[in-house]
Amino acid sequence: MKNKDIIKNMFLALTATVILLSLTTPAIGIDNPTEPFQKAKALALLKGDATESRSGKIYILTIEQWGLIIYNTGKEDIWLRKGTSEENAGIGYRAGSGKYFVSRKKKGSEEEVTTTNWSAATKIAYKYLQEIETGER
Repeated sequence: MKNKDIIKNMFLALTATVILLSLTTPAIGIDNPTEPFQKAKALALLKGDATESRSGKIYILTIEQWGLIIYNTGKEDIWLRKGTSEENAGIGYRAGSGKYFVSRKKKGSEEEVTTTNWSAATKIAYKYLQEIETGER
């Protein structure tokens, strides 16, 4: 009987710890992996120009001397593209599938898009957002 009480108390303590950690991690700066993409989405929605497409509204925020933030409401795509239309690098997130993408386009060639993991994607997205906020080029 005593062992059951100990196990029950340990389980309750572990459950409480998990709940507390899930509530406190955002407060201490440990962000959800999609956070930089949500921030980019908010910027595009607030400051971007909206156009209609077959897949839904597309919001495009042009950032001078840096590139674009693109949000497609139909596909739930969020892209940060650094560079020009002829030559750029980008990072994207498709909420519908939960996949992350890296793109690269060199002058005179087709755009190459590959999937990546959330760790690499969020690292690049944070870097891009920091460049936008600080005005780095």
